[in-house]
Amino acid sequence: MVSMADFGTHYKLLINEVDAFEPTEEAPKLPVARVMWTPKPNFHDGVKQWIETGGGHHTVVSLVLNSDQIETWAKLVGLEYVTIK
Repeated sequence: MVSMADFGTHYKLLINEVDAFEPTEEAPKLPVARVMWTPKPNFHDGVKQWIETGGGHHTVVSLVLNSDQIETWAKLVGLEYVTIK
């Protein structure tokens, strides 16, 4: 899961490794793609670190890229990043 935070003087990419899974309950009134996830290292610590590092509520979840690949991209473009594992 990734979010871009604007701190006024710079941007920071927040990366949180997650365990993603398809929900078992139907949601016919939800008109968008669905995926559920559990943040790492666990729910309490993952959410706490996300908030403390400035994570936003608009996120991107990739089921293809891993955190190492996203970190490499951030380094290539000179973007500060924080990874929660």
